[in-house]
Amino acid sequence: MTTFLKLTLALAALSAPGTLSARASNAGHTATLAAPVQADRLVAHGLLWRCADDQCTAPTGNSRPLVVCQALARTAGPVTSFGSGKTLFDAEQLARCNGAPGAARIATK
Repeated sequence: MTTFLKLTLALAALSAPGTLSARASNAGHTATLAAPVQADRLVAHGLLWRCADDQCTAPTGNSRPLVVCQALARTAGPVTSFGSGKTLFDAEQLARCNGAPGAARIATK
């Protein structure tokens, strides 16, 4: 009976509100926009972004981070910082994200 109780408590702790969402937000996309957005939620590239002022977060999907960043830039305006998981975009990647003139777009198979 004690083992069953321990297992039940362990499962309850894992399913507690905030436990899974905190883990998901650490592995998701984060972005800082050049200007605050009016909505607290928006959809870009099929991902639900939650925004507060100029800070937005979304869970990861199956797309490459650059594609996700480009979709967010088209939807919400220029992106000044973008991270996916533990990777933060550098200046060249941000230029490609925002579609800056002269930023090479490389097609891959």
